[in-house]
Amino acid sequence: ALASLGSGRWLELTTTATSRHPHACIGPLPLGSPSRQPLEIRGPRGDAYGTLEPQAGGWVALKGGLAVLRLEFGKQGAIHAYSEDHGNVPAIIATAKLQESQALRVQVNAGVDALLTVLSILAVMLMTPDRAGLHMQAS
Repeated sequence: ALASLGSGRWLELTTTATSRHPHACIGPLPLGSPSRQPLEIRGPRGDAYGTLEPQAGGWVALKGGLAVLRLEFGKQGAIHAYSEDHGNVPAIIATAKLQESQALRVQVNAGVDALLTVLSILAVMLMTPDRAGLHMQAS
């Protein structure tokens, strides 16, 4: 859900309809244009988690100044998420692609922080709808 918290819109992610607070949120989120500023990533109760920042060729999620997730566009609008396990070769841990039916299919590997990955992918897609193949309507 997109919510207005303070300045700008925030993307909130909950796992149940009865949750009083989102499990995670990201923002402020400009719709239809990439943010030039880092986006805040917050956990339960709005606790600071880290940031999602633009970088050459994609986006990086930082926690405590360390990269924990990297997002890049692949072929035909797919978004690939890479782990940032230091010392290892980055591996694709998730892929998101808009299907012909306009349904979004996100596949996340086992053992991955699925909430962070899905929240980050959705934020990037909302900021770059043309690259992701989305057809957004103005509100």
